[in-house]
Amino acid sequence: MNAKSFVSVQVDPEVHDLIDTVLLDGESVSRFVEQAILKKVVDRRRQSGFVARASRHAMKPDATPITFRLTRCLLG
Repeated sequence: MNAKSFVSVQVDPEVHDLIDTVLLDGESVSRFVEQAILKKVVDRRRQSGFVARASRHAMKPDATPITFRLTRCLLG
């Protein structure tokens, strides 16, 4: 598989120095950034799936046998 490149990313010198402090032995900045991107993709897919399930469920208040009025939940 051929690797593809993203455009160059400009970062403040402080950010660059910070990244250098957390790289593992033999790890490149490119590999670090790739891992960070993959983690963010997984996080966003999970979040969008959660939001989609919550939205579908919110549209069906009778989906569970117990429902509460919003005022009851907020006021106790």
